[in-house]
Amino acid sequence: MVINVDGKRGKREAIARQNTTDYLERLKDLNPKLKKLTLDQIIDKRINTYLFLSASGKRISSDGLRGSFRQLLKELDFETGADGRGRSLYSLRHTYATFALRDGRDIHKLALQMGTSVKMLEQFYSKLSPRMNAAEHAGIRTK
Repeated sequence: MVINVDGKRGKREAIARQNTTDYLERLKDLNPKLKKLTLDQIIDKRINTYLFLSASGKRISSDGLRGSFRQLLKELDFETGADGRGRSLYSLRHTYATFALRDGRDIHKLALQMGTSVKMLEQFYSKLSPRMNAAEHAGIRTK
């Protein structure tokens, strides 16, 4: 699934994770106007309606999403990271980058996907590489 993104570095296409369609299907099914349609039909017909709805059918704002995320973190006692800084929805971007690098994703391809620079990824994540890829550095074959 290709998603059009408009961020700090302008408009670009990003490739959604494999299971994104499953999540979008579940969200779609919460909207009575969309429930009987497929995602492809919604896109083809260019239906202009909100996908993020509460169980009562009301639109969930980005502030609402942030609030729900903060509440979840509080319930899990997971509000701060190892560095002592508070977590936020934006923290999920860091998690995505960390997991991608840990899994051996090419840093150049990851930079394009995330709409950032290799320099920025190296600045924030190069210190993590030795531990994240310990088996590789130790010469242990994992595949």
